[in-house]
Amino acid sequence: MVSRRIEEKQTAGQALIAGWHRWLDAERAHLPLWLPVALAAGIALWFALPWAPWRQAAALGAAALAGGLALAGLRPLAWMALMLLAGVGVAELRVALNHHPVLVGRVFATLTARVESAEPLAFGDQRLLLVPADDQSLPGNVERLRLRLRGDQPQIAAGAIITARALLSPPSGLAVPGGYDLARRAWFDGIGGTGVALGQVAIVAAPAPGPGLWLAGVRSRLQR
Repeated sequence: MVSRRIEEKQTAGQALIAGWHRWLDAERAHLPLWLPVALAAGIALWFALPWAPWRQAAALGAAALAGGLALAGLRPLAWMALMLLAGVGVAELRVALNHHPVLVGRVFATLTARVESAEPLAFGDQRLLLVPADDQSLPGNVERLRLRLRGDQPQIAAGAIITARALLSPPSGLAVPGGYDLARRAWFDGIGGTGVALGQVAIVAAPAPGPGLWLAGVRSRLQR
């Protein structure tokens, strides 16, 4: 009775392998199209795993899977496992190359910075993306800051140099499980801190005239 069950399992396994090889033969011309899908799946897997040890385990698992499939003679699947591994590696490399300073805590600061972009918000608020002005540095030596202006403030265009008193903090993470991760997005955008302006913002220097200023004005009007 036991040997009969083993024999049935072997027959089912052989049929499954034979069916797999028939599918490979039928789809052989389309298999390269699955490689970008596997690469994208690896990148998505990196984002789905919240902790570095989990991502390392996923990379080791993909490498072991690729090796096992290659030894089993299933080379198309081995290539897909390698592309999955490459996707995880590409995302990890992008994080390593994007290393930049981030604020370690809340800080009150007076800053002078250049406006890289300005976005109008509801109720007259504005969101500015700031970079260091000439001969100036941002708090914590961060490379970029996102600053929100509330209330009655002058309209600020990209390219202007402003000075402001602000409450700054590191980019916040998940507000609820599975929610939008602002800290992760800010990291990939090179933003080291976010904050809100306290009091009036002063425009030290207006943006230089040119196509960039005109385009910023058009973009601002479209957003409004």
